[in-house]
Amino acid sequence: MASVKWLQEITILTRPFQGFFQTKEYIYLSAEGVPDHTPVSQMRVRSLILNPPDSSVLELEPIQVSGIAWTGNGKVTKVEISFDDGENWMDTHLDPPTSSYGYYRWKYNWRPESTGRHRITARAYNSDGQVQPLAARWNKGGYGNNKYTRSQSSCKIRPLELLKMNSESIDQTHDAQRPYQIVDLNYVSLYIKDFQAAIEYYSQVFGSPETADQEGQIYGWRMGSTWLTVFPSKTGTHKDSNPRNSEFAVQVSAPDEVDALHQVLVDAGAKNCWTPEDTSMYEQMRFACVDDPFGVRIDVYCPLDKNEGN
Repeated sequence: MASVKWLQEITILTRPFQGFFQTKEYIYLSAEGVPDHTPVSQMRVRSLILNPPDSSVLELEPIQVSGIAWTGNGKVTKVEISFDDGENWMDTHLDPPTSSYGYYRWKYNWRPESTGRHRITARAYNSDGQVQPLAARWNKGGYGNNKYTRSQSSCKIRPLELLKMNSESIDQTHDAQRPYQIVDLNYVSLYIKDFQAAIEYYSQVFGSPETADQEGQIYGWRMGSTWLTVFPSKTGTHKDSNPRNSEFAVQVSAPDEVDALHQVLVDAGAKNCWTPEDTSMYEQMRFACVDDPFGVRIDVYCPLDKNEGN
C-alpha cells in the first residue's frame, strides 16, 4: 500500500456522497456494460500467482505452483491453471478463505516436461458467475482490471544431471578413443536457444563437456589451445533465436581425420555442405564442412604437405 489512511470519523448520510473522488475520479467512463459515472466500488474476481515468481529459473523437477484469489461479491468457487496459454485448463486445490472477505489460497502440483520457457496462466471464478477475462475491459480510467494472471518461468537442468542425461541418451562409445585429434580452434562462443539439445549434440561429437558451471549456463570443450563454449541464448544479445551466420573451424592432426570428424558430425545430425576433399582454399588442405542442427557452420580441415594434395 503506497498511501496509508487512518480512519478517524464516520458520518452517516441519507444520499450518495458527492465528493470529488466519488463523482469525478473513481468512476467508470466509456466502460462496456457499465453506465458512465458509475462509482468504482465492488472488487471483481481476481487471482494472483505467487510461486514461482515471474522470470524464475527452475530445476526440471516437480514444483508447487500457488497463489491467492479474492472477490468482492459472493465467494471464489474455482481457480484454474494453464501451461499452454489457455488451450487446456486444470483445476487447482482451493483452500477456504482466511476470513469472510479474505483471500483464498490455491495450489497445483506441476511437473515440467521439458526445459525451456514456460508461461503459467491462472484465472478465478466466483459464485456470481464472474470469471477473469483474457483481456482487461477497457475504460478511460483503467479501473477494474482483472484479466488473467500470468507468470513466465524457465526450466533448466543442473550440470551433473545434464551430463548424466547425456550419458543415458548418447551412444556410450562417444567418449572412447576417437578417429581424430583436434589440433586447434579459433576461440568460439555460441549462444543457442535449444540449449539442452545443443549440449547433447556437441557431447555426441566432441565428448562430455570438460567444464560446466554450477548454474548450468556454460559448457565448454577444450580444442587444442582454446575452447568451444556454449551458452543459452538468453545470455546473449539475440535471446529468442539460434546463432545466425555463426561458423567455426576445427583443425585436426591428419588429412584422413577430416573425413572421420566430418562423418561423426553428419551421423550426429548435421547436414553435409562440403564433402571432404583436397583443396587449395587459403592453402593446400583437406577440407569439409557441415551445418549443424542449430544454424552453426562447422569447418573441418588439415593443412597438406606441399608434396600432398592435388
